[in-house]
Amino acid sequence: MMIGQQINETLHTRQYKITLKKSESTLKIDELRDLGMWANPTKGHYVVTERSLRDKYAAPELFKASFFKMTGLESSDVSIESTYGPMTPQRATDSDWY
Repeated sequence: MMIGQQINETLHTRQYKITLKKSESTLKIDELRDLGMWANPTKGHYVVTERSLRDKYAAPELFKASFFKMTGLESSDVSIESTYGPMTPQRATDSDWY
């Protein structure tokens, strides 16, 4: 992959910030690996990063439909926010996520 393609891939890779609305809820992220790379920085909060712009779940609508199907959750149980580009410490602290 050329450098320009790598930069494009990095800048346009989608991430999802997922917050569970029920404090006792958790996700079995091992079972959700097909959706992307998962991080669980704090209880009830998750970050999912696409592996590639060509992922089969790259379209937001397909990601969300697949997420709800795989987890059995409803839209009232979770908040999903989509963003582009790499998650950086600055981006994380600029968010009202915590």
